[in-house]
Amino acid sequence: LVQNSSDFNVEPTISIRGEENPLIVIDGIAYANKRLSDISAEDIQSITVLKGDTASALYGYRGQGGAVIITTKNGSTGKMGVSVDLTSNTMFHAGFLAVPEKQSVYGRGNNGNYDIKQTKSWGPVMDGTVRTQWDPYLMDYRDYEYLPIGKDNFDNFLEPGYITNNNINVGFRGENIALRSSLNWTQNKGVYPNAMLNKYTYTIGGDIDLDKFQLTTNMSYSKRESPNMSTNGYKSYDVMYNLLIYSPADYNILDYKDNYWMIKDQKQNWTYPTGNINNPYFDRYAITNEVSRDIFNADMTASYELTDWLKVTARSGIDFYADRGQIRLSQGSWTSTGDTGVPGILYPWNGTRVGAYISGRTQGFSINSDLLFTGTKKFLDDKLQVEYLAGGTIYYRRDDNLSGQTTGGISVPGYFSLNASVNAARVYESTNAEQANSLFGRLGLSWNNLIYVDATLRNDWVSRLANPVVAKSDRSYLYPAVSGSFVVSELMPESVKEWMNLLKVRSSWTSAKTAPPVYKINEVFTVNPGTWLDYNGATAPHTSYLSSYSPNSYTTTEFGLQGMFFNKRLTFDVTY
Repeated sequence: LVQNSSDFNVEPTISIRGEENPLIVIDGIAYANKRLSDISAEDIQSITVLKGDTASALYGYRGQGGAVIITTKNGSTGKMGVSVDLTSNTMFHAGFLAVPEKQSVYGRGNNGNYDIKQTKSWGPVMDGTVRTQWDPYLMDYRDYEYLPIGKDNFDNFLEPGYITNNNINVGFRGENIALRSSLNWTQNKGVYPNAMLNKYTYTIGGDIDLDKFQLTTNMSYSKRESPNMSTNGYKSYDVMYNLLIYSPADYNILDYKDNYWMIKDQKQNWTYPTGNINNPYFDRYAITNEVSRDIFNADMTASYELTDWLKVTARSGIDFYADRGQIRLSQGSWTSTGDTGVPGILYPWNGTRVGAYISGRTQGFSINSDLLFTGTKKFLDDKLQVEYLAGGTIYYRRDDNLSGQTTGGISVPGYFSLNASVNAARVYESTNAEQANSLFGRLGLSWNNLIYVDATLRNDWVSRLANPVVAKSDRSYLYPAVSGSFVVSELMPESVKEWMNLLKVRSSWTSAKTAPPVYKINEVFTVNPGTWLDYNGATAPHTSYLSSYSPNSYTTTEFGLQGMFFNKRLTFDVTY
């Protein structure tokens, strides 16, 4: 299940059998920091999904939410020689399917009474009666007819949006070598003013195939940036929420488009002399949430066929990433930064009327290295096939977070820096690091394409459990799993097989354990800056763990039925 977010540039939520955040595996490497959005769709060769228990057996606690296996293009397919492909497409935003209809009969106020400070629309009828109102051009109050001149404010505020995707890739295929390089640029113009997202992705990879020896390597760099990333919802002071829920239709939003400042960097030009909503153009240009993400990854895989029934593979991958964010809140804003966060800090709630600057950076890397022995052997006139795998993995990840925010406002209008903090700026810093060492094996048996039996065993040693409260015997744990399937359709006569492509019954049993989050069982104090006045404070841990702490464990038994009929036009897959 893929659930897209309504927020601009927010990752979709991927759920496999109810478990969220599946592991992303690219060309055999289980990266810690790569996201699906970091990969250009033009570079993807194929995608396979592994469900929770199967992924846990193969990838340990990192795969307990399932795994998405991605194979990228490498130039090894297609004709010999050089190939160049260029694609470009653009899609335009056609508008919203439905927009709440806003009443344009009653103006600002309560109980039928006019109140120029009120954002609610329970006031008098807007019938042309002369009332005192704000003139956005004179930037002062004057008396004129009270009419619903802004009944189309929401539509008038929106701008044409589009997405353009441009890709070029160059490939070469020889007798024993294949190379591929691609460059992708995607630009997404949102329908809000000052809403733009640019994404750049460059990849290069190659294969060498020398009979028994194969070498594959890939490198990729992706950058994503936006000058102002929108967020939705009441607490983030979303423009859409304010235009549709708050503010009556007694002003024309276009009158404030190019003159949202009354005093530059200090006071906004707005129809409300006080209140809790801003000029929407002030929100889009004087309150900005600048974000960027850079990620680089590289991997290398080398394989050698020791015999016709045994192959050794060594592979390693590394990724580096940096997420940066800056929130600039100009003086004169009626709202704070709300629950919009930056990397390294969430929900700062800062800066009403006095301005604020919040900066955050999260950066880190991960390394994943495997050594595998794999093979296949057939017996009894090739009716019995045995597949086997044995190997080990070393995984290491580190994340460093650093963020800071002004307190008491900014001392110089329009100057956004921690140095401009009226009071001492608050700074937050943290580091997360973990390592997991694993050994695993798999044995698969199949008989005449009819019966399949598969068994896996994995043992993890994780740093998350390296704590005195955890017994040494509990710092490593096993993932045993057994599965079997019976292909009923193989027993059917040929006349039935013409329309029954597959009918399979399957069952599996898995035992898995989950490690606690990084540092979760470490009983340490947390230092909080500026807890009381200008003094720092420390918070004691809320949970005390027993000396007999052990990882959470669970077992899963599964039964399933899968069918494909009429040249796979009709399919079903049922699991209990």
